[in-house]
Order: sequence, then C-alpha cells, then structure tokens
Amino acid sequence: MTRCVLTTQRGLMLFQMLFLLVLQLVCLVETKGSSNTFVPCNIYNSSQHGGLSADCTHRNLTRVPSHLPSDIVFLDISNNKLEVFEDFAFNTLPKLKHLIAVHNKLKLLKVKTFHGCASLETLNIASNSLAYNNTTFPTGVFGPLINLTTLHLEGNIRTSSGSYPEGLVKPLHNLENLYIDIFAHTVFDEQFGFLYNLRVLKLVCQIANLFNNTFTAFNSSKLEFLYLDSCGLKDIELDTFKPLISLRHLRIDGRPLGIRKAFLSLHGLQHRSMETIHFNRVLVAIHSSAEERLQGTILDSKAIQYLGNICVKQLIVVNCKISLIDVPSLMETIFTECIEHFDLHKNNVQTYDFSYVLTILSFFNIRFLDISFAFTDRQGPVRKARTISVIEHGTSRFKFRRASPLSIRVPRNISFVNICGIIATFKTIYKPDIKFVNGGAMKVLNMSFIGLTCVAAKLSGLENLDTLDFSYNPDLNIKPDFLDVFPNLSKLHLGGKSLNQYYLMKNGTRLFQNLKHLTELDISHNDFSILPKDFLKKNSNIKVINLAGNKFQIFPINSKDTPQLSTLDLSDNSLSFLDDTTMAELDKMVEPDSNKSFSLMLRNNFMFCGCSSQRFILWLFETPVQLDNSGNYRCLSENGSITTTVDTFNRFEEEWRSCVGPFWLSLAIIGLIMQAVTVLFIILVMKFKSRIISFFLRAFGAPLRLPQRRDFQYDAFIGYSQSGMHFACLDMVRNLEQIRNLKLYLRDREIPPGEDMVDGILFGINESWKTVFVLTKNVDEDQWMTFAVNAFIIQPI
Repeated sequence: MTRCVLTTQRGLMLFQMLFLLVLQLVCLVETKGSSNTFVPCNIYNSSQHGGLSADCTHRNLTRVPSHLPSDIVFLDISNNKLEVFEDFAFNTLPKLKHLIAVHNKLKLLKVKTFHGCASLETLNIASNSLAYNNTTFPTGVFGPLINLTTLHLEGNIRTSSGSYPEGLVKPLHNLENLYIDIFAHTVFDEQFGFLYNLRVLKLVCQIANLFNNTFTAFNSSKLEFLYLDSCGLKDIELDTFKPLISLRHLRIDGRPLGIRKAFLSLHGLQHRSMETIHFNRVLVAIHSSAEERLQGTILDSKAIQYLGNICVKQLIVVNCKISLIDVPSLMETIFTECIEHFDLHKNNVQTYDFSYVLTILSFFNIRFLDISFAFTDRQGPVRKARTISVIEHGTSRFKFRRASPLSIRVPRNISFVNICGIIATFKTIYKPDIKFVNGGAMKVLNMSFIGLTCVAAKLSGLENLDTLDFSYNPDLNIKPDFLDVFPNLSKLHLGGKSLNQYYLMKNGTRLFQNLKHLTELDISHNDFSILPKDFLKKNSNIKVINLAGNKFQIFPINSKDTPQLSTLDLSDNSLSFLDDTTMAELDKMVEPDSNKSFSLMLRNNFMFCGCSSQRFILWLFETPVQLDNSGNYRCLSENGSITTTVDTFNRFEEEWRSCVGPFWLSLAIIGLIMQAVTVLFIILVMKFKSRIISFFLRAFGAPLRLPQRRDFQYDAFIGYSQSGMHFACLDMVRNLEQIRNLKLYLRDREIPPGEDMVDGILFGINESWKTVFVLTKNVDEDQWMTFAVNAFIIQPI
C-alpha cells in the first residue's frame, strides 16, 4: 500500500514538471524575437498604473506576446521589431487600460486589431512608420476603443502633404488628449468635430502653416490646451485660433515663425479669457537677413495691440531675443487688469529703466515678475564680463536726491520680482529712504547684475522677504545695518564681487546678526581670503554656505556656531589641504545617530599631496563627510609632478615610507653619533681624569694646578729587580742620561750605603716627574721592586 502511494506521488510530480516544461516552451515560442535569445517580459504590480503591469521593451519581439496574464492593465512593448498589429492582437487582455508601443516598425494596423480592448484608456503608437492613409488605418480600426482618453500618433508622418484617413478618430467620443502629426497645409476635417471631450491637442510637424480654417472643426469641442511646441511654424493667419472658443492655454516653440508674428497671431483670441500664453524660443529663420531678424524681435505697440485685448493670467515669453517691447502701450487695457504672471526672462530688451519697472509694477493683480536679462547662470567670470559691458552702455536713471521719503506702491499680491541684469545701470540709491507700499507679500527680490555700487538709502516695507539677491553688483557698499529691515530673510546672495574683500572682516558679524532665519548664504566670487571666525555666530539656522571662487588658503569653521550646516562650497579657492582642526570640525557636522549628513565641495582647488598633507589625504577617503567628485582632486606631489588625491591614496604606504624614511634615517645617524661621542667622552675622562678633576677644582676656586717638570728634582724614577739591574744602570743611563740629558733616579746609585732603603725609594718616587718599572723574569721575587710598585700605587694624587 505504501509503495502504491509513493508511486502515485512520484507520478504526479513528474506530470507537474512536464507541464511546466511545456508551458515554458510555449512562452518561448510566443515571446522570442528574431534572435535566439529568450528574454521574458517583466511582470509586476504597479500602484501607478493601478494593477498588474508587463514590461516587454527591448525584447526583439516581432509580434505581440499572447501568453500574458489576462488581468494585465498596463503593457509596454516599445523598442521592439513589431511591424503589424494582427486582428484580435489584444483580445486576451480584457482589462488592459494602457498600451505603449513606441519606437517599433509598425506599418499596418488590421481592422480588428483592437477588438476586445473596450477598457483601453491610453494608446501610444508614436514614432513608428504608420502612414496616414486608409490602408494603414482601415476605417473603424479605433471603433472598439470606446473608453480611450489619450491617443499618441505623433512621429509617424513622412511627407509634408496629405490628409487624415477617413473616419480615423470619429469613433473616439471620449478622447481627451490627442497628439498627432500635421502636414504643411493642414485643415482638420469634420471627423475631428466629433471629439466633443477633447481638452488637449499637441501638434507635431517639420514646417507648417496654420490658416484661419485649420481648427474650424474644433469649434464645438472643449479644447483648452493647444501645444505647438514641437512644430516648426512658418506662418499663422490672424484668425487661426478664433474657432477654439474654449482655449485657455497656448504654447508655441521654435523657428522660423518669429516672436512678432506669434503676437500678431493672437488676433483671434481677443476679448477672451486665457490662463496661459507661452512663447519659447520663437525665433525667425536662421537664413533671414539682418533687417528681418531685427524687425522680428521688435514688439512695438502694433505687434502687441491684440494682447492688450486678452484677459490672460500668465504671459511667458522666454528666450525669444526680444530687443524692444512697448509695455506702456498696454496701460489701461484689459491685459493690465488680468495679468498675474509676467515672465520675459532670457531676452535682450534694450529699454529697461526704473520707470519701466514701475510701469510693470502698476499692473494691479501681478504676482510674478521676471524681466531678467538673457544670462541667468552662475558662471562668475562670464557674468562679470557681460555685466561690465551692460553697465558701461547703460544710463544712470535711478538716482534719488530728495530729502523726503520715497514711496513705491507695488501690487498687493506680488511675491516674486526678478530684474537681474537688465540694461539700465542703477548705480547708486541715495537718500531718501525707500518704502515699498503693499510689499507684505513679497518673497523673492533679485536685483543682481544691475550695476549698483552703493545703497545709502534704507529699504522698508519688505519685512516678509524670503530671498534677496544683490549678486554681481561690483563693490556694493552697503551699511552694516542694511539687512536689519529683512528679519525673515532665509536666502541671501551677495556673490560676484558685491562686497569688498575686507568688508566682512570689518562688518561681517554686524551685517548678519539680525538674520535669525537665514538658512542659505552665497558670498561666492568675492576674492575673500580671510573671514572672522565668528561672523555667523548669530545665525544658528544656516544650512548652506557658498564660498566658491574666493581665495581662501585656510577656512576657520566652528561647528558650535553653525550646528545645522549641511552644505559648504569651497570650490575654486586656493586651498592646498585642510589642517587637523578644520578636519575635526567638519567631522563634527555629521551626526550618524540623527541621519544628519554634511556635504563639502572642494573641486578646482589645487591640492598639495606631500608629506605635510598626508593626514588630509587619509581624511578624504575615511571621513563621513560627503565630498564632491568622491574626494578625487588634482594635486601637486612632493617631487613637483601633477597627480590626484586618489592616486596618492592608492600609493599611500609608499608615499608614507618616502616621507618618514629620511626622518628616521637622520634620527638613527644622530643617535649613532651621540653614542660614539659618549664612548669617546668616557675614554677621555678615564684617560685625563686627574686633569679634569684639577680643572674643575681650579674652576671652583681651589688653589691647585697640575704638577709640571720644574716641580720635580728628577725626570724619572727607575724601578728594577736584581735581574734587570744591568739594563737599568747601563743601557738606560747611556740612552736616557748621556744621549737625551734626562736625570734618572736609580736606588743603587742615589741611596748612599747605610741609608734607609724605604725612605730612599719613597723619596725617589715623590721627587720624580715620571715612574718607570723595568719588568724582567722573577721580578716579583725582588722585595724592593715589589715595595716600589706598591708605593707607587698607593701614593696620593
């Protein structure tokens, strides 16, 4: 019985394995492409798409995979090799809502391709090879898509002339967003009139003209957004946009229309309310003459006359090379009552001055004003050069010398003003003080690059200002209490030589002391080489400090003054390395327990990778501080070659040896020399002990001196035994007395018979300059020789 059960279980397991193998083979056949490499689709749950999703991109598919989960709601088969959508290609996916098939080679849709796709809401077949004809798009191909809201057909057109297939979009009554190619002379036919719910229309083309009847078919639609930002428009007739009665947002980009023609095309929108009119890089053709290019950038009263009759909330005209715009001609028009967002940045307007700015500020409901010049990047040297040329050719119109205070009334709701780099040179704001009336909503004020050199007046009425930018106004001479009127300031920009290089040493602490909410400070490119250590001690909320482009060789930082600091930019300075104190303070900025990080930028500092900076090199790759470029910077090695900090770190042990080796070698040599000197000193002391003792005794006042020859009667005492008597009394006398004239003491000669031998020997030793003993065999058996030796040894020094 047990054997039968085991056999049955094994049979079931074998069957399951075979079934899975067959299923995998089926999936392989269905989903493999032209190559033999099988890459299955990625099936996953997506909260964004609201259910099960399949990513089948980049699989070399030549047909739609059929063995996918039936409850998929999102399918992406982009970037494959699909050429045809067969009939019923997606009928096994009844819950499919989003189908993406861009960047394939689609040339044909079968008439029943989308049968069973009633749930489909988004269809994107852009960037394929679908020609706009009834063969490619057979009549009724989109008929089953009753719930389709978004359709992408752009990027398929290959000819400049043609028309749309009959009935292409007619069944799509719920379509809200349509992205489609247009021809050079497009007029949308009556089938587009059935798109009752269409809200967004984006047109894509190479070069096209728009006519008064181009959009007539949409006169009953709910079209609110018209995007012409991917279309090279050559001309637009005056009443082109007139049929679009629900239009609220218009965007036009690119050449060769020109900004003047773009404004004239607003004729059909007069006496309507618009949310946004956006023109971006609307330029004349490159091959146009210089006169045509100039005229195409002038917006005189005639060019903007239709704008004055439109109640538009946002006007954005960016990077269109406008050289003149007659804003005063818009006064007392409906435009000035409705406009809230006025953005003309990155243009080349040549006529701005203070009265011009005041004219714009008279627009009652304006909230956002940006008329900044064509450059808005933060490249110091480039901006500085451009500013100088602007300033030199400007006119100084903003000078007040009256004694009474000056009030400037601004719109009550205005929160953003950017007049960066406008052509007028403001130079000096003298007395009287300036009060901004209704300025309580102002949050951002950018007055960089306007040529200010002195602000002697006090500004008031902007107590809620959050961001102030006075950058690149060379040597801006402001009083130390100037910023006190901006108590809520959180972002302050004073870069680009706005401050004298010694200004903060004198006034730094006072200048910032009342900015309790300051979180970002930019004082880059000011040629600072030193700063007061405590200049931010009152700004404990500071998080970002930009000191790039200065001349710092050292930078004192105190973590106690700036506990919230998270970013410090010291790039483009003169730092060669950081000292131990600075590195320790920077490490304190990181708090692992609270997940507080700290970023330090050091790029474009020419570092020194030598023996004195080895601690710094180690710190770069061991510190918890986040460094730009992963801590890899150019540096100068000890031998003068150019290297990098990473290379130095990788060779650190070798570099360490080359640095500490000479030191320890020198130390060893010095030790050996000292040891040799010590040994020599001991030898000399032992040899000249008496002389040394005598020297010190005399040095301390003792009446002593070393004995000399003249103090003794004899030159030498000769001690000898009986066996050496012949040598002493004959040979030594002959060689020393007769030849060298030395006077010797010989006991057998000098002690008369009968005298005491002991006294005689002692007298001879004491009265002789030197003592000489003649050593022969059995010398120790002679009693007088032994006595003489003992007497010499124990004699006093």
